[in-house]
Amino acid sequence: MDNGKQIPGACIFVAFLTVAASTGIGLVLGGLTPLLYFMSFGVEFTSKVGWQSGIVLGCLVGLAYVAILGMSARRGKRGAGLVGFGIAAGIAAGVAAAIGVHVPVMIAAGVGGPTPLAIGVLFGIGGGAILGAISSGLMACCFKGGECNCIRAAGCEQGIGCDSHETQS
Repeated sequence: MDNGKQIPGACIFVAFLTVAASTGIGLVLGGLTPLLYFMSFGVEFTSKVGWQSGIVLGCLVGLAYVAILGMSARRGKRGAGLVGFGIAAGIAAGVAAAIGVHVPVMIAAGVGGPTPLAIGVLFGIGGGAILGAISSGLMACCFKGGECNCIRAAGCEQGIGCDSHETQS
């Protein structure tokens, strides 16, 4: 390996799963906004802007997140340092996505004030922290020692995406 500069195949798999999960979280949480706005503010609206913006922003923020996390890992962040960074970056990504989803939803629903945005940001913090912890933990496992150890650590002979020369003996 080139001092961790080469990206292990398992990390590419983790990055793909992270973007897919971020997009899915955007779909689910964005899709729930009409129900939550009705329950919280008594506002009925049928706009699809919640789930549509959730999908788009979930995917874009997920792509940006894995790019930043991957660059950080390639520059030498490992273990707990990478996980801590990943959680913080996940929270920031979740907050950004929540704001990006709730502003158009607030406009479509005709709801103003800081309350809906604050509630959305809390969901963004929680979702970002959870997804950030999981994805950065898996990424840290993949980059451990500059080798592809992620799935091997779970007891398999070879990790996903690892050639026989990349695994530890």
